[in-house]
Amino acid sequence: MGKKHESAWLPILPILFYFIISMIASKIGVFVDESDNIYGGYLINHGYSIYRDFFSHHAPFPYYWVAWIFKWLGGSVLTARWSLVALELVVWSMVIKITRYWRPTAIFLILYSTIKILYFGQMVIYHVFVGIASAALFAIMLYILTRENVQKNIVWISVVVLATMAFWSDLQSVYVISVILSFLLLHQNSRKMFFKLVFSMFIVNLAIVITMWSSGVLDDFIRDGIKFNLEIYSKYTNAVRVLWFNQILDQMLHAFYFYRFDWFQLTGWTDLGTLSDPNRWWLTGGLYRLSLIVLSMLLVFRRKLTAALFVYLYGSTLIVRASSYFHSLPFVMTSLFSLSFLIAKGLYQPLISSKRIIDFDSKFPLVLSKMLSFVIKMLCLMGIWLGVYGAYQTFRASSNTFFDFQKNYFDQIVREIRDISCNNRDVYLGFFPGDPMVHFLSGLHPVSRFTYLFPWTVEVGLEETINQLNHKKSIVLIDMNGIIWSKYRVKDYLSEFIQYLNNNYLLIRDGVYVSHDLALDCLFNSPKIPYSYFSYIEWFIKMFEERGEKNLIILTENVDHMNYFKSISGKIRLINPINGMLWPISSACYLAFPDSLKIKLFEWGVPGTWEEVPFMGLRWWLLCEKDPSASFRDLRPLETWEKGIALLEFAVRGDLVPGGLLEVEHLWRYEGQELSEPIVFYNHLLKDGQLVAQADGVSVSSDQWHKGDVIGARFIIRIPDPLPPGAYQLRVGLYTWPSLQRLTTLHGEDGFILRSWR
Repeated sequence: MGKKHESAWLPILPILFYFIISMIASKIGVFVDESDNIYGGYLINHGYSIYRDFFSHHAPFPYYWVAWIFKWLGGSVLTARWSLVALELVVWSMVIKITRYWRPTAIFLILYSTIKILYFGQMVIYHVFVGIASAALFAIMLYILTRENVQKNIVWISVVVLATMAFWSDLQSVYVISVILSFLLLHQNSRKMFFKLVFSMFIVNLAIVITMWSSGVLDDFIRDGIKFNLEIYSKYTNAVRVLWFNQILDQMLHAFYFYRFDWFQLTGWTDLGTLSDPNRWWLTGGLYRLSLIVLSMLLVFRRKLTAALFVYLYGSTLIVRASSYFHSLPFVMTSLFSLSFLIAKGLYQPLISSKRIIDFDSKFPLVLSKMLSFVIKMLCLMGIWLGVYGAYQTFRASSNTFFDFQKNYFDQIVREIRDISCNNRDVYLGFFPGDPMVHFLSGLHPVSRFTYLFPWTVEVGLEETINQLNHKKSIVLIDMNGIIWSKYRVKDYLSEFIQYLNNNYLLIRDGVYVSHDLALDCLFNSPKIPYSYFSYIEWFIKMFEERGEKNLIILTENVDHMNYFKSISGKIRLINPINGMLWPISSACYLAFPDSLKIKLFEWGVPGTWEEVPFMGLRWWLLCEKDPSASFRDLRPLETWEKGIALLEFAVRGDLVPGGLLEVEHLWRYEGQELSEPIVFYNHLLKDGQLVAQADGVSVSSDQWHKGDVIGARFIIRIPDPLPPGAYQLRVGLYTWPSLQRLTTLHGEDGFILRSWR
């Protein structure tokens, strides 16, 4: 460290390696904290204000980072993750520009890229932003405290930017920032920089606070981002701390609790979850702590006492913030940079000459110098081993858990949501206890400010969420078997919420609820009823049949629905009112799916008034008549066919013009017995006895005809173009399917002329 600078050339291969590994890592894993930031950024771009319009007890920087990335580069999870790689490269390029620590930075990027997935470093969570800023600040401070005079503007400006990013990513970064400011004040050569920093950070943060105040979210931020953490969240986790001083001293006096790491057998690979905890494995917990301790010792031997104390106190402060799992990423990244610094000193210099040792100080005892040199070399080997292990885990995870939301669990949920909502975009979604990624992928807005209801948010958000559900067209999904942190059962702590849904919402299946107005839209207003709602139709049909008062006639144009309804009951009758109509001789009620088909009854001249029938919390509309066919009873048949089928009247609309349309509508009465074959109507346009155009088909399936019923049929005939002059006839008749045997009239004809043209 007595030399002026490290090498001024950053090798391309290490950076390329870092980039490749980071791209692979970016496609691994899913985690709810990242989902929260992803969806928060999405909401901000759609006019929502953080804290006021959606809840968060985290600092705002990650949300606004995602919003900015989505706005300019597109709304994709991978885009957000790739932005972290770009941020890391920019930040560490700035570090290299300031410190000239080329080799330590290159080694750090390689090591970090290989193990980042173990700490969710590839994800857009606030720990990553704090980690990037903390490690970079550590490198810059190491440079400042080991140099005689550092007064470049880029130095203090960079510290301001990084400290601001860390603070507004996690407010508890204030302790790390306090350590930095304290040492800048203590270090004689950086006191001018200290005053510049304090003034600049005051102005920058004051501007941020004023902006929040002017936009009306400052009070909401204080309520959710500060008071909630101190008063509520702190009851569930020790991550929220206010008084750090004693804890930091405790860490320092016990050497970071260095003696608590566990050993493992060198044969085989340890568990991934164990590795991600710095206190569990000697290659992580031991290596991270040793790196900081040895770097402190090295600085002491170099007589850089202020820098040595800074390294030790900085590491202690970071590990008090979070000592395990992904929360420990700032400590891990800072330790990795310390290790990289030692590797650059411990491997590069001895490789120049195999006999050369690290020259710490000419007055330092040679034996101790050799011992420290040996320890540094051992740390180098441990770092290499950790890098190999991390790379192995990264490639293994990339082949087994490739990041593809279109083929995984989320896609199934989103498809179900879209089906239940009938693809309505004005529907609100509640997915509890919560993973905002479902909201993000579905594109639906949350039912309330609370996109998740974990035990801690239930204390403040349950009542508000229930109030919002009272007047929104919503879907709510609850993981009834979920357990939070292995001790909070969803059924228990959300029991009040579940009871509300059972009383006020429609239960589609276990844990899936819809509001009644949404169910009405899907059942009666949607052109395609989702199968999720068919059980309610089945219950209604069975309820109707139990009364035994009237026939139920369902109006629907969907063939699949008809087949399903037939499977429920052989008593109901089904009509596509666009093509046909049925007037039974006995009392009957009509039910329309979708609701828009009700108008078709009026077009057919069906009398009566639609009445609302409440059932299962829904409003079912029925048009009921005691004798629907009464108005046709006095009509005398125009012609009668065999099997008791009589033509009562008809109407032909349209002119015989080339390329035109003829609409043919006729009424029939059925007076026969059960039919053995389906009956098909035909409408033939003939010229001199030759077929010119036709419209054959079924209006109401003949297996639903009962004696005395009146059947309506409507067909469209497309007139060919050109249309040669001559005599034309429009002829109607019937035949059986599939035999194609025409039925004959009582006069021995196989058809009846509706209209002629000359």
